[in-house]
Formats: sequence, structure tokens, C-alpha cells
Amino acid sequence: MRSSPLEELLKRARQLGPHIGALCTAIVAADIEEFAARRVRAILKTAQDDGVDHVEVACTVAIAAGAPTYRCVRAWLDHHKPVALSQVDPLIRQLTAYRDVVARHSSSTTTTQETP
Repeated sequence: MRSSPLEELLKRARQLGPHIGALCTAIVAADIEEFAARRVRAILKTAQDDGVDHVEVACTVAIAAGAPTYRCVRAWLDHHKPVALSQVDPLIRQLTAYRDVVARHSSSTTTTQETP
């Protein structure tokens, strides 16, 4: 027997994480099937876009706050953007620049020591 599309969505949500699955189950229990399916799809899409771990934390917060809704998850995610790992501070130089400075410094030190 084939399960309903909503059950398939809940199965996918549970596979992503325990809190994502619990939040989606709460959404299904509290809403009309059509709207619940739409909100569960939105949670799954958000997990795909923002990262499963980040959405798992947002679902944990929503459940702990007593507001297991997509709106609460979305609001938390909007206020807690993940830090991009690709940020590079312009003050940090390449390692080759440091290597060149050390090489110049060590060569000037050896030249000054040989002259006396």
C-alpha cells in the first residue's frame, strides 16, 4: 500500500533530523492537510537552501519556545544568518608575503653580522 504524499514529506523531514521531523509532525497535527503539506515542503526547501544543521537548530528553538510553526523557524533563520566560511579579511596577507619578509629579514641579519 502506497503512503500519502504528506506521509512521504514527513518521512523525508524525519530523515533530515529529529527536531525537523518533530516540528513537521506538529505542523501536520495542527493544520489542514493541504496547508500542512505546503508548510512542510517549505521547511524541507529551507533545509536544502540554508543547511540542515542550521534549520535543525531553528526547529529546536521553535519547539522549545512552544511555537512549532514555519513562521517561527523562518523568523529565527532571518535573525540568525549563518556565517559564510568564504569571508576573508583584507588585513590578512598571503603566506608568501610573510615568507618574503622573513627571508629579507634573515638575509639582512646575516649580512650585518658578517661585516664587522
